[in-house]
Amino acid sequence: MSRLLPLILFSFLAAVASGGEPSPADAKRLTDEISRLVADLDSSRFEIRDHAADRLEELVAQPAAKGLLAAEFQRRLARTDLSFEVRRRLVRWARRLPAAPPGDASPDELDKLVQQIDDDSYSVRLGAIQRIESLIDNPKMVCPVMTRLKRRLAKGPLGTEVRRQLESIWQRARKAWLLGAGDCNLPAVTQAEIDEWLDALVESAATKAPSAATRRWAAAERELVDLLARDEYVSRVKTAIEARLAAQPSDDAAARLKAVLDWTKPELIAEYWSDAPGYGT
Repeated sequence: MSRLLPLILFSFLAAVASGGEPSPADAKRLTDEISRLVADLDSSRFEIRDHAADRLEELVAQPAAKGLLAAEFQRRLARTDLSFEVRRRLVRWARRLPAAPPGDASPDELDKLVQQIDDDSYSVRLGAIQRIESLIDNPKMVCPVMTRLKRRLAKGPLGTEVRRQLESIWQRARKAWLLGAGDCNLPAVTQAEIDEWLDALVESAATKAPSAATRRWAAAERELVDLLARDEYVSRVKTAIEARLAAQPSDDAAARLKAVLDWTKPELIAEYWSDAPGYGT
């Protein structure tokens, strides 16, 4: 099988060098060979893994093969069952290749990826996080990613590193949304929902476990600050916060309310790009 690769590649490169497009058959054969080589990277035999790595290294250096490699590597990296060692190799090679077209995911697949963030397997967790991160380059995936990660961050405990990664991806998705890169149709928000988030902000930590209260504060702040980015809600949120402050809540609660209210001040918006709001873990 491997002896065919030089002939396939020679035919492929010759077509490109002559100014023509490689035939579909040549492209198919090379794509199939790349797929087999990537699979061989996970072989139980060292010599097979080593041979596959050497061949792929040669291909990565060939300009005419870069597009096919980028597409195959993206397809493999989208899998959460990819071993850590193979993923490490593919990520390293992918940095030397042109960017592949942005990925896509169905609602069910995206929900599954978010669930896999808590998987017992490190490889599955890493694959899910990298896959979710890659979806942000697709404008129609920006808001689905942003809203699902926001919900996940508001739920039960997450490990410190996983939470840090999720917050980083969420921040990227939110920035894309604010810059208009996302194709979004966000649902309407009721006054009852606004009141519920404000209730969470003024809630004392003593009423719940400290970590649970912190999560609720952070989740409520994320939701309210996002509403302040939607013009139709700015006046309602501002009025509701001012009413809560007029009721003279505790100093801690007032500080949390004022932190959200500050985001109605134009001069503070630029601060988001270097340090978005949040209450840590």
